[in-house]
Amino acid sequence: MDTILLKTKEVLTKSELVDFYKDIAQQQSDNYTTLITVLLGITVVLVGSTWLWNFLVAKNQIKAEVLKTSNKNKEDLKVEIERLVNEKFVELDNSLCKKLKNNEAHLARLYAVNCSNQQLFAISISWWLTALRLYHETEDQTLIRVSVEQIIYNINQPDWHVNIPDTLDLGIAIQEVEELVPIILNTEKRQIINEFRLRIGQ
Repeated sequence: MDTILLKTKEVLTKSELVDFYKDIAQQQSDNYTTLITVLLGITVVLVGSTWLWNFLVAKNQIKAEVLKTSNKNKEDLKVEIERLVNEKFVELDNSLCKKLKNNEAHLARLYAVNCSNQQLFAISISWWLTALRLYHETEDQTLIRVSVEQIIYNINQPDWHVNIPDTLDLGIAIQEVEELVPIILNTEKRQIINEFRLRIGQ
C-alpha cells in the first residue's frame, strides 16, 4: 500500500507523507527552539535586570551605610574632641586658679615678712593667716608649715598684740587655725589658739 487516503480524499505517496511529517517535525522543532530562545532570553533579561537592580540597590545601600558609619564616626569624634577640649579647659582653669591663689599667697607671705621686719607683728600675723588660707586651698603643705611657724614666731614677740588691726578678728582667726592647720601640726595649732584666746580676753 503505497498510498494513504486523506480526508480530502487525496492520495499521497509515501515520500510525500514522509516529507509532510518531516515538515511538521521541523516546524515543531523550530517552534520549540523559538520558544526556548524566547524563554532563555526572558530569563537572561530577568537575571540581568535583577543583577543590575541588586547592583544599584547594593551600591546605594553600601553608600548609605558608609555615610551612616561616617556620620556616626564624625559625631563620636566630635563628642570625644569636645570632651577632651572641656577636660583641658577645666584642667587649665584649675591650674590657672591654683597659680593665681599661689601668687596671692606669695604676696601675702611677702607682706607678712615685710611687716615682721618692720616689727608690725599683729599685721604680719594677719597676712600670715591670709597666706595660710590660700596655701591650704592650693594644698601646699610646705608653705602651710612655714605659715604656721611664722605665726608662732610673731606671737612669741613681745607686745605683738599691742596694735592689732581691725582686719584681724582673733575669734575668726581661731576658727581658721582650727580648720586649716593639719593634724601633724597639732602642737603648733594649740599654741597659736591658746595665745589668741589669751588675747581675746584682754
